[in-house]
Amino acid sequence: MARAIPSLAHLWPPMLNLLALHRFSPYHQRPAEFGLENLGPVPWYRLIYPTDEATLTDLAYSFDYRHLDGHTPTAYIGPLRAAVDAWRSGHGVAYRALRYRRGPGFLVVHDRRPGLTADYSFDEQEAQLYLACADGATAAEACAALGAAGSSGVDVDDVRTFLDDLVSSRLVYEEAGRYLALALPATLPEMP
Repeated sequence: MARAIPSLAHLWPPMLNLLALHRFSPYHQRPAEFGLENLGPVPWYRLIYPTDEATLTDLAYSFDYRHLDGHTPTAYIGPLRAAVDAWRSGHGVAYRALRYRRGPGFLVVHDRRPGLTADYSFDEQEAQLYLACADGATAAEACAALGAAGSSGVDVDDVRTFLDDLVSSRLVYEEAGRYLALALPATLPEMP
């Protein structure tokens, strides 16, 4: 995920939080299914309610837990935390910095994300492929969308190669064989 974040810098940054075990959640009702052990109410409840442990457990909403396999997320999320922190600190510069404009027979992508500044021009067929991935698509689905638009003679392997090139340019995100176009439309209304 840390490696993917520079591709997403033009979007609203997330908050990075550890898992919370709250009453009525599936984690609380069935902790073992999620590899968790409920250790009881978080310690600060004891400062608020000077009562016995059973009553405290009945009153509490938030609970401490441990992972049954012994792993500790704080030990391995360092690179992700650093990437999210950089995303949040650069938000003012990078937000909405990857945009596209559609024209008759072409698509232009303007990339002004930090470290990725470039302009890309796509012909009609490439534009259709890019936009076919607006909601996420496999190479076969993007190729089928191209065929439905009247293009013929395009091979799925050629589409995959084109999309993989866009992944390398960070214009598309790929996961598990699905491709997601990242550029926002230039006509997207500004948020207040």
